[in-house]
Amino acid sequence: SLVWPSAVALARCFARGDGVASLVQGKRVLDLGCGLGVAGIAACALADSEHVTLAEADANALVFADFNARANGVGGRTRCVQLDWTTGLDEGLEGDFDVVLLSDVLYDDGAITHVAKVAAAALAPIADGCIPTVVVADQADRPYDHQQRLAQLLEALGENMDGRVHWELASTASEHVSWGTGAG
Repeated sequence: SLVWPSAVALARCFARGDGVASLVQGKRVLDLGCGLGVAGIAACALADSEHVTLAEADANALVFADFNARANGVGGRTRCVQLDWTTGLDEGLEGDFDVVLLSDVLYDDGAITHVAKVAAAALAPIADGCIPTVVVADQADRPYDHQQRLAQLLEALGENMDGRVHWELASTASEHVSWGTGAG
């Protein structure tokens, strides 16, 4: 696993305390396809998420994600779960999260439907003023049409996600390029 610019860009947003940080503050977060856990750990350590589940198919990456969480003082507020989005979400995780982070997971257009199904299943129902949200970060230098991939994701997430998907485009240098809200 590598530390992808989109994960670093999200971590920087959490560190700045800007609008995206408020989306995860005090919330239960799933970092789907977490890799080494950079975005999810930053949500916990810098934006004060209540709890973060770091989910990744690669067991070796999860070992490092767990180490990173403990090294950053948030091991007690994180858990690591091995999860392959092509096989769906474990029943114990369904409807358990206020926010799903998707950092650098749009690279394979064949996986977008799987990612969307897992993200949608993971989100808690709208209740008590909490509107479950998906936060997407992607790399600007990927050789595909980012708007088209985001549209695929929005379509796969379904109609009930209108205005609940926030996205960021990061350059290879991890500079913040653009930020917006997707409409489904």
